[in-house]
Amino acid sequence: MRACWSTMLAAVLAGALAWGCDDDDTRFGNNDSDSDSDTDGDTDSDSDGDTDSDSDSDSDSDTDSEDCYEHIDIVFVLDVSTSMDGMLQELEADIAEVWDAANDLTELDDDTHFGLVVFVDDFLVVNDGASIYAGADGLQTDFNYWYTHTSSNQQTQSTAQNIDWPENTLDALNAAADGFNWRDQETTLRVIIHATDDTFLENPNSFSSGVQVLSTYAGTVANLQDKTIRVASFAAHLGGSSGNVDVEPGFFADYAGQSPIPDATSGNVFEIGNVGTTLSLADAINEFVAEEFCSDYLIE
Repeated sequence: MRACWSTMLAAVLAGALAWGCDDDDTRFGNNDSDSDSDTDGDTDSDSDGDTDSDSDSDSDSDTDSEDCYEHIDIVFVLDVSTSMDGMLQELEADIAEVWDAANDLTELDDDTHFGLVVFVDDFLVVNDGASIYAGADGLQTDFNYWYTHTSSNQQTQSTAQNIDWPENTLDALNAAADGFNWRDQETTLRVIIHATDDTFLENPNSFSSGVQVLSTYAGTVANLQDKTIRVASFAAHLGGSSGNVDVEPGFFADYAGQSPIPDATSGNVFEIGNVGTTLSLADAINEFVAEEFCSDYLIE
């Protein structure tokens, strides 16, 4: 994890001023080596976190510190059923901006790893979970391929028709969590960008196509939390065959008394219907990644 601080330790010994720099702080635990009796990590005797001797937080006396990730891994988990064609078009158009913004954050040339999982009733981990993309154009090619696929109304791995409205979000999220070659969670911001315009089923239910769901809601959330994967969902309020079925649970609202997936995974949720009109897809993704790059993983 990249350390972005310079900590000054002052101690008066025989009239001499000693200087030091502590490199032991980590994102998920701070090995405090200050010289006072408090536990705030500063060098004064109060508990305000600054380096002066009073109890305020004067910015002119503080040495600000940020503890940020070194790397970013982003996996797109996308519903590729018929109604998702517009989302795939937007991703194809905007992915170059997302690519550049993520790599600017790490300050490492093309260091960000990208992956792709697609789903209807079944799911597919593209490229077997390897991050093979050398540039945004590779992702654009794959988004275009799956955009074309949406017009077929078929599953991702067979020609079986998609004849019902719930799609397999839970298995696809688990496939991304388990199947992508994520880098070390201590040094890597792990993000899933998830998109669907409908609800889901959970185990032991099956879709009309005969595909059985392997995952439960609680198990999916626990798996994402264990791997510190943040989920930013683009989801709908209404869906179903009539377009007026409440599909918020799990995304905008609690599901069976459990927190929505974005809330439970230090993530966020966006209205998919606004993409391309009042909501810029690239801006939403880039702002989310930037906000999380130096933030703790918060579980609700």
